[in-house]
Amino acid sequence: MTFKPIEQPSGKYRDPPVTVLEAPEPVLVITDVPWQPQALPPLRVPQQPGVVLDTPQLGGRLTILVLLRGKETKLHKKCLESITKTVPDTRRDLRVMALDVPKETIEYLVEISPDLCYIKSEDIGKYPAMRQMLWDDKNPITTSYVAWFDDTAFVNHGDWLNVLAKTISCQKPGIGMFGTRQYYTLEDPRDRLWFEQANWHFGRPLRLRTGVPAPNGNTIHFIADWFWVAKTEAIKVCNIPDERLLNQGGDITVGEQLYQGGYKIMEINHAKALVYSAAGKFRGEHAKKGGVYPWAQSQ
Repeated sequence: MTFKPIEQPSGKYRDPPVTVLEAPEPVLVITDVPWQPQALPPLRVPQQPGVVLDTPQLGGRLTILVLLRGKETKLHKKCLESITKTVPDTRRDLRVMALDVPKETIEYLVEISPDLCYIKSEDIGKYPAMRQMLWDDKNPITTSYVAWFDDTAFVNHGDWLNVLAKTISCQKPGIGMFGTRQYYTLEDPRDRLWFEQANWHFGRPLRLRTGVPAPNGNTIHFIADWFWVAKTEAIKVCNIPDERLLNQGGDITVGEQLYQGGYKIMEINHAKALVYSAAGKFRGEHAKKGGVYPWAQSQ
């Protein structure tokens, strides 16, 4: 079994339903990574019964985006294994972006064979990577909802998919994003300008901490960036994420984008009960690359 690099910047695995012994040779997309790992047969996780994705809102499948960065292969595996062990392969469109990761991580990606994989030898930043994944015209997202995992996050509840599906199914269509709800206060009045100049800003006034829009509002309500589930329609309508973002302030900005677009957010991961993250422990290296919040840089 040999490894087949592809020249395109992105591409797709073609892996029909087969047993492990009959598994076809996996194909992994390579951009500018100088080495080529040895391909391994894909590892399949037994499908879990009782998944309730077959609802009009969800349509039977969920797109899951995972961002891998840096040299922590153990961290990367923990994140991805928690997904593959809790979401049947026929129920997921698993797409992975790997930025400046070691070859051990790439070898593991060959082993689990995601549906789509982007690999870059340099770290281009979290939100440019997110933008490429969400707005890939050659491989558009076709599911109604998208889940995002940073590599610091991992599934903490074996039945999280059913909890998510049941929650989405009983909500009104105006909920644009689910996750761990937070808020941010704009301390400097000049910070408003960065948001107001955006092409997605429709003139809605900022809110109070209570969530009420007000002329003197200075608060943005948002979902934590390490795990969220968003309506694909809302991503497109609100042009998520903002093209000016690099590493810092993306979750705050997305919260305001959803609000400006007329969407609400909802808490679904209180106390990290469904998906856990030790983001604070591993974030330092990536945070340094992003600097301060972009609205502070613009002053």
